[in-house]
Amino acid sequence: MTLAYAFSWLAWAPLVLKALGRVSEAPQALHLLGGLGPMLAAVTVTVLGEGQVGARRLALEALRVKGRVGWVLLAAVAPVALYQLAHLVVGRAGQWGQLGSSPEYPQLGVAQHVVVSVFFYGFGEEVGWRGFALPKLGQSMGLVRASLVLAAIWAVWHLPLFAFSPGMSSMNGPAVLGWLASMVSGSLLMTWLFTASRGSVVAVALFHGVLDVVMTGAVDAKVVTVVGASITALGFAVPFALRKRGASQ
Repeated sequence: MTLAYAFSWLAWAPLVLKALGRVSEAPQALHLLGGLGPMLAAVTVTVLGEGQVGARRLALEALRVKGRVGWVLLAAVAPVALYQLAHLVVGRAGQWGQLGSSPEYPQLGVAQHVVVSVFFYGFGEEVGWRGFALPKLGQSMGLVRASLVLAAIWAVWHLPLFAFSPGMSSMNGPAVLGWLASMVSGSLLMTWLFTASRGSVVAVALFHGVLDVVMTGAVDAKVVTVVGASITALGFAVPFALRKRGASQ
């Protein structure tokens, strides 16, 4: 995972320096570019170990949807359904807020924001985290423990964002603790989705990318809280589901 840190943190360095007042300008698009770090790391390690054959295999696995269409559709729709459920819970049923808008990239339309988020944060992260790292960690330590280890790796990878990312740079102590809990529960939930969909990177990438769009567009703090609590509850239920599944096989 050192390569994932290196690729991403190198891309984010100018934004961190700008936030610290060391440089005057840095394109915000570097945030997007840094999201590709885990994928670039997975591709690099695969090419060094297996050559072009390995790279082709990794690409085919990352894009495979045959036999997994239902899971792919569920992954794309579930974050939006949670968003609407959250509005129902807080007494604002049917409202869409600013779903699809991007405070960080206001020039992007809704469709553009979804595509950008799914590509850079969905595939950019999940090809590396779930598509590459999770199966390798899972072989040696089991899926639950692998998910927890990956959650720690994933959380550390985000550290530079606390300097410049609009949502993370404003977090206080309790918010950071909540964010850490979301890293653990999110990692567990992604593991369940990845294994249930028979290793679909497309499914986890769509879920990840669309969820980022949903959370960005949720301007009501109560909606954000309900969506986050739902994801956390689902994630922490995963170890029981994985153990039950393993016991039945």
